[in-house]
Amino acid sequence: MKTRTDLIEFFKNIANAIRNKKGTTDKIAITDFADEIESISGGGSETIVFPDMSVFDLSTLTELPQRLANALSKVCNENMSYQFADWTSLTTIPLINTSATILMEGLFSNCASLASIAQLDTHNVTKMSTMFINCTSLSSIPQLDTSSVTDMTQMFEGCTSLESIPQINTSNVNNMTQMFEGCTSLESISVLDTSSVTDMAQMFEGCTSLESIPQLNTSNVNNMTQMFKGCSNLEGIPVLDASSVTNMAQMFKGCSNLEGIPVLDASSVTNMTQMFEGCTSLTNESLNNILQMCINATLIAPAWNRTLKNIGLTEAQAETCKTLSNYQAFLDANWKTGY
Repeated sequence: MKTRTDLIEFFKNIANAIRNKKGTTDKIAITDFADEIESISGGGSETIVFPDMSVFDLSTLTELPQRLANALSKVCNENMSYQFADWTSLTTIPLINTSATILMEGLFSNCASLASIAQLDTHNVTKMSTMFINCTSLSSIPQLDTSSVTDMTQMFEGCTSLESIPQINTSNVNNMTQMFEGCTSLESISVLDTSSVTDMAQMFEGCTSLESIPQLNTSNVNNMTQMFKGCSNLEGIPVLDASSVTNMAQMFKGCSNLEGIPVLDASSVTNMTQMFEGCTSLTNESLNNILQMCINATLIAPAWNRTLKNIGLTEAQAETCKTLSNYQAFLDANWKTGY
């Protein structure tokens, strides 16, 4: 049984031998390695590591042959992070045995032409951060077993063709930072169990087609910075438990169609800078709710940050606030318009 180091050197030696024989320094097309890779079989207790992909020419590979996929299944191991990263011409991935895989970080990152993926066995996977980042042609993904996953940071970031995602188990996920950032075609989000999540910064930033979001359990979240920034079609949000949140800077910046804002618990918040900048469609009820949030935001400091201007409201919106029922209490809490 070959060891981890032996296998890496094995593949490098094959690549170098072919280059030497041809008298070239060009990278070797991965399809030329099928026979050699298929001669390697797994087994035993030794962890087998995938070869250094830098020796392969992946720039023009449009399809991973099933024969080669079968070979890769034999050497598949616990860590498949970034193994298909930057295969920019690859359009489809056939079935690969990933039953032992624990890490899939960046697995398909920057596969700009990837349009479909076969079902993956992900029941042991704990990390899926950047797994599909910048897969701009991917419109859907198969059902994934995500019951063991703890990190989904940037998982779908930049998937501009992704219209929906299947129901996924997110009960153990603690980080969803930038999870859907830049998913400009995403119109809806299935219900997510976010009870363990602590960071949702930029989670939906730039989701310009998103009109609504489901009810989310945000009781443990401490960071909502830019969470909905640039969601220009978002019309309203459900009541979110923000009792643990300390940072709401630019949370709704650029949400130009946003009309409804419930009262969010801002008692732990220390930063609301530009929170509502560009929210030009807010109703009077929402403006009154924002005043109540300011009243509750006793940790905002220094004093010059305690203004409607600082949190992003326009001068016209500030004038409207003067006519609302919470305005006097807003002043009593040492807040000002800033205009």
